[in-house]
Amino acid sequence: MLPFARAFTLAFGLISFAPAALAFQGTPTEEPVSEEEFEDPPLTEEDLLAGVKLVPGPLVGELNPRATIKVPEGLVFADRATTQQLMELMQNPVSDTELGLVGAPNLDWFVVFEFDETGYVSDEDKDELDADELLETLKEGNAAGNEARAERGWSTLELLG
Repeated sequence: MLPFARAFTLAFGLISFAPAALAFQGTPTEEPVSEEEFEDPPLTEEDLLAGVKLVPGPLVGELNPRATIKVPEGLVFADRATTQQLMELMQNPVSDTELGLVGAPNLDWFVVFEFDETGYVSDEDKDELDADELLETLKEGNAAGNEARAERGWSTLELLG
């Protein structure tokens, strides 16, 4: 394309776009939106608990697949899925380790049960553990921890085997 034709095409494109761009620069017809209008209204207790399946005690709650818990009268239990739902509703991150929840019926307080595989040894593997090796590993970790404690002027800990 000739340089003149290229310049003409560019200029023509800008001129034809200018009226549309100027139309958007007019005076706003509405008042600006305040930040409060973007904030979520606070959840009421009814909002929070609507559609949430809390089971009143007394009962035995399943913390699958790990355990059960006796929930006395006057408290409520939630299974894994419901606990995760509640955590999301309360704007708490879900860790996928939640097993269940026990708390007051209005959830003024509650306890979330979680399980993390870290350090877990199944009964099937218990005979393969080397106690002396484990103790040595713990002592090494304790020594490193004691260095950090000493740097802070804290007393050290002694691990006896």
